[in-house]
Amino acid sequence: MEKLIKIFDNKKYLKLAKDNKKSYLRNKPYPHICFDNFLPKDLAFMLSKEYPKINKIDKNWKSHKNKNVIRYFLEDSSLFKKNLKIFSMLINSRKFLLFLESLTGIESIIPDPYFIGGGAMTTGSGGFLNIHADFNYHHKLQSWRRINVLFYLTPNWNKKWGGNLELWTNNKKKKLKK
Repeated sequence: MEKLIKIFDNKKYLKLAKDNKKSYLRNKPYPHICFDNFLPKDLAFMLSKEYPKINKIDKNWKSHKNKNVIRYFLEDSSLFKKNLKIFSMLINSRKFLLFLESLTGIESIIPDPYFIGGGAMTTGSGGFLNIHADFNYHHKLQSWRRINVLFYLTPNWNKKWGGNLELWTNNKKKKLKK
């Protein structure tokens, strides 16, 4: 647990942000970046183990099932298991926000402690999230949402399963990046 609590004290994250700022800003179709192995594998694995199996999802998890999505999510971080709860606090912490500010060049980033439209998410076999644009105005914080941060924690991911992050044109006609 100590390693988890101190994760963003590691100076490698500030260096990672500074070394990748230009790349982040230049990426098309809009500024973005993907980091493989952003978290140490043992911590990512530990966090992944705190997600329930699809057949063990309890009533606290909401589900979205429609033509655009089949997924389960838990926005209330007080209901997360211990290490996932700690991690949710860490990604709302000063150190992580400074990492994001250094990477993006956006000053005064405010975290989303509500995890509206976010939080812990999982899908089972056949689950999906279709092409979409996330909301950009946060009604609880009364502010514009400018950054999304996604952590993929599936151990031993098989590319044949699909599920890649894809970036599309605004009209959803052409995939630009996978």
